[in-house]
Amino acid sequence: MPLLPEDALQGSDAPGLHITYATDEFLLAAKLVAQRRKDAADIVSLARRLELILGGKDVDREIHLLAIRAERLVGKSSVWIDARDAN
Repeated sequence: MPLLPEDALQGSDAPGLHITYATDEFLLAAKLVAQRRKDAADIVSLARRLELILGGKDVDREIHLLAIRAERLVGKSSVWIDARDAN
């Protein structure tokens, strides 16, 4: 579990709603670790936005390598996500 941002639990006297949201990097990592088929399109989109897909000639392989790296970081066993599900 990632650390909370420093100001996450601090209140504010300013009127209005304070919204904290996840970074693209965090969202990509979470979706890679969860390895849900319904996240395939989001994974491809986030990887492209973060410029982690190199050229796009073998998107399935690149996403697979990202998933392997993410699973090693959290010690989860591999499940294949087919980037073709994103289309």
